Amino acid sequence: MTEPKPTRESIFHDAARRMRAEFEDARNNVPHRGEAGAEGEAIVREFLNTHLPQRFRATSGFIIDKTDQISGHEDVIVYDALNCPVYRTSERGMIIPNDNVAVLAEVKFQLTTTTLDSAIDKIHEAKNLVKTPRARERDRSRPEIIETYGMIFAFECDLQYQTVIDRWHAKLTEVNPLHNTCSLIAVLDRGLWPTTAFYPGEGVAPVTLTGISPQIPRGAKVGIGYMEFGGRTLDAMMRLLLAHLTFFRHRVDHPGFAHADIGPALIKWIGEFVANGQVAYRTAAGVVLPPTSAVDPEGGAPPSPASPA
Repeated sequence: MTEPKPTRESIFHDAARRMRAEFEDARNNVPHRGEAGAEGEAIVREFLNTHLPQRFRATSGFIIDKTDQISGHEDVIVYDALNCPVYRTSERGMIIPNDNVAVLAEVKFQLTTTTLDSAIDKIHEAKNLVKTPRARERDRSRPEIIETYGMIFAFECDLQYQTVIDRWHAKLTEVNPLHNTCSLIAVLDRGLWPTTAFYPGEGVAPVTLTGISPQIPRGAKVGIGYMEFGGRTLDAMMRLLLAHLTFFRHRVDHPGFAHADIGPALIKWIGEFVANGQVAYRTAAGVVLPPTSAVDPEGGAPPSPASPA
């Protein structure tokens, strides 16, 4: 008898079932709460690394920005593995440049008012790190996202959906308004709380708020919604993540950390341009050689590196 073909729903239902089983195993068999929490984080990272496009990888560690500000230790960092320099201090101590961080997730076994507040605080801290602005000259026909998608993932939550919304709302500030906070809260086998928008004539939909655009029409509204998905929660979560990752910026002309103080402390000058396209070199014995024509047909010295921000 031919087995039925798998469907998208069945694939993510099986993934949710495995995550639930691993969660229960960690909760029941790992006595130390901190170690159990680390097991939960590892479960989420493994799920993401199994299902995300290979351009992106999920890890844990720290985030550093171009001003050398560093975040606290983060549960899950999804970064652009193809274009990102990686610095490591230990197995759990990867340091990822903020420009390459696409998603940041806080993982909680149980989402309570206390763990929700702390998770939002950590996401706000990371969201306030500096990003290199979008390039002025770019293909504007293709959207480009540079912002980090903040997410909270919980295995269980006994809070009423309105309590989660109100608590999240209460954590918003002038520095971290709705467009600079987390974008999604997900509870396994229950549902999603996404940032949500209403556009006149288009209806209501989950959105990733990345700023205040003058193109948003008058009468549009933004807020926090709740959608109950039950066993389809992982599938819905992945759809929202992929919508963000599809347009995440590829390359940044910055190493990811401050380098204003990098430079030679002592210089021994060896050559001097004596005419356009001609350089006179001095040997180690101090003999000045006849001028040599530049190899570069354009002439002149190689371009200087970009000034550090």
